[in-house]
Amino acid sequence: MALSFFKKGKDKEPPKAAAPAPAAAPAESPTQGLESPNNPAQGGGIVVEEAGGGHSLLDQAALLYASNQIEDTEKILLASLDKEDRTAWYMLFDLYRVTGKSDAFEKLAVNFAMRFETSPPMWAAAKAAQPAAPVKVLNLPPLLDALAAGRLKDDLAHVGKSAPLRVDFSRTSDIDEGGARLSAAALANSRHLGQHLEVGGVAKFLDMLKRKLNANPGTAAYWLMQLALLQLMGRQKEFEDLAVDYAVRFELSPPSWDNAVAARAVDTAADEAEEEACRLEGVLGDKSDAWSRLGQYAAQHAQVVLDLSAVPRIEYAGVGQFMGFLMQVLGQGKTIVLRGQNTLVQQLFLSMGIGQLATLSPKPRT
Repeated sequence: MALSFFKKGKDKEPPKAAAPAPAAAPAESPTQGLESPNNPAQGGGIVVEEAGGGHSLLDQAALLYASNQIEDTEKILLASLDKEDRTAWYMLFDLYRVTGKSDAFEKLAVNFAMRFETSPPMWAAAKAAQPAAPVKVLNLPPLLDALAAGRLKDDLAHVGKSAPLRVDFSRTSDIDEGGARLSAAALANSRHLGQHLEVGGVAKFLDMLKRKLNANPGTAAYWLMQLALLQLMGRQKEFEDLAVDYAVRFELSPPSWDNAVAARAVDTAADEAEEEACRLEGVLGDKSDAWSRLGQYAAQHAQVVLDLSAVPRIEYAGVGQFMGFLMQVLGQGKTIVLRGQNTLVQQLFLSMGIGQLATLSPKPRT
């Protein structure tokens, strides 16, 4: 397969900005109020040319950004805003997000709205690029017995109130009396502590538990476990109906309902599909510890999906290593998807011909 990026000079130094030179200011520029390198009245700046080094202006901007030349990247993008293509605008929005320049972002947003007569991207969207707090997952075993319930109790006790925690019942297909009694007590204690819980696979587990209870109606532990789960999920009516039946059958006061915040049910099937992607975070350079992770991940998956939504920049020095990894994966007959990358990283991929090695699925332009 002929790959055009070999013609792009990937082993050369990134393009350098040309020396300052005077240029006429465009009349009634749609970027009025923004500093432009083409306007000598605003202090001058670099002059860029479409034919320079075989790269377009946007390619040059992406390569300069990869080399952490932020000011020159901004100047080239500002010089490109008069074009009909909105890519330069979105690259500049992402540049301001990454560098925390909220005032410049808002000024650009006003000009964007005037130019295109549509709503501009929002600064708040930058928050979505930040990685979410990791969720600790407690995967319960196929048989939830007293030993497994004891581990669940210990794990819940060692997690703080603020840390997200998921209890996953997806793999659990059976439960015994000891496991039901201890698990019910552990979940009730977690609720009283105010822990932030998620639960996965709970619908299937509840169905199994109901069958267990119907087959063993005299075993109070199964009733208590079902009551604990209904309370955990915030299903008050079902809880109260079952509590009345419990009181009648055992002539005992049932657990009482409280208004603690319910756990959030998650679709574990969707989560497992999401986990098939390898999520990378932070700036990727030639010495990044991400490369060993990528190799391990690729060895275990037929389709290599890299989530780059939390990667603000790929260093120019790391691009060759990144492309070498992609070519190695292709040589193994695997497919590659790169998703969630910001517009600056996306343009770098296009400039270097990485679109010929992988399917590119950048983040939405917002």
